[in-house]
Amino acid sequence: DFDYIIIDSPPALGPITINTLSASTSVLIPIQCEFFALEGLAQLLNTIKLVKQVHMLAPQLTAVDAQHNQLFIYDSNLKGIFVVDMTTGIRRVLTQSKEGDTNVFTSPTAMVYDTIKNRLIVADYEIENVDIYGYSYVGRLITVNTQTGEQGRFASGGILLDISAPSVTLSQPKSLTIDPATRTLYVLDPKAGFIGLSQGKLAFDYAILKYSLDAETPNFTLVS
Repeated sequence: DFDYIIIDSPPALGPITINTLSASTSVLIPIQCEFFALEGLAQLLNTIKLVKQVHMLAPQLTAVDAQHNQLFIYDSNLKGIFVVDMTTGIRRVLTQSKEGDTNVFTSPTAMVYDTIKNRLIVADYEIENVDIYGYSYVGRLITVNTQTGEQGRFASGGILLDISAPSVTLSQPKSLTIDPATRTLYVLDPKAGFIGLSQGKLAFDYAILKYSLDAETPNFTLVS
């Protein structure tokens, strides 16, 4: 394993450079301070923009909108969601996380499509360090409007503050299932149930949580 891999490519916008950009997560551009170099820089920046728009590097999660024949794909490298028209094959960027965004994707694990409200719900979580006892997790359910790409917060878990008592909260959601008949979202979370300390480490158990998809302020109910 390597912390960094640097790929040197020629100063031309050919296939080698395009493939290099597609496989990269960051770009370093050494240039000379002269007019023609700056002109070339503008072309390169435009090429980078196009590559980010149409190339998926690490497709991870999918969800289907059968009514509109669309496939949604989350790319873990670009931290964005593509939408693919399954009739024409045309794809476009629906949303892409940027630094400073309130609902930036951290560790997405599952994604489902809510037909009634035309939105995606993405399961995500962050890792919190709890001193010498190990790690706890804070789960989030992020919504994405499938028309505008606007992101919002459906539900959030709580930070583990008291390690002396068992508790249940949205921690590390791994699976999402929608029951369309009852408009209920079921969440399988392997870290939702905090048991306590075991051999000096934080111990968790699986839990199934359910949320009403139409509630103004969704709160979970423990199923199991």
